[in-house]
Amino acid sequence: MRRPLIVGNWKMNGSRVENAALIHELSSYMTTDNSTDAALCVPYVYLGQAQELLTDSTIAYGAQDLSIHLDGAYTCLFTHLRAHETSLHLV
Repeated sequence: MRRPLIVGNWKMNGSRVENAALIHELSSYMTTDNSTDAALCVPYVYLGQAQELLTDSTIAYGAQDLSIHLDGAYTCLFTHLRAHETSLHLV
């Protein structure tokens, strides 16, 4: 049977301080024996922070958005090539 997946996406909200507090609080609820998987899809500018704070957590992290273009001068923050380089769990 598939495990449920809950994904949080906070759009354009948050700050480094607020993110750290939220991630810390959410991590305290997640244990290795949970019957539900969890992930956070954060704004592009906070991907590094999420990766750092969730390193030893059961919570996965990902980007909120992905461009349809492989590369080039397009207005989008992320391509699948960059997602692969940063070891994102999901987009």
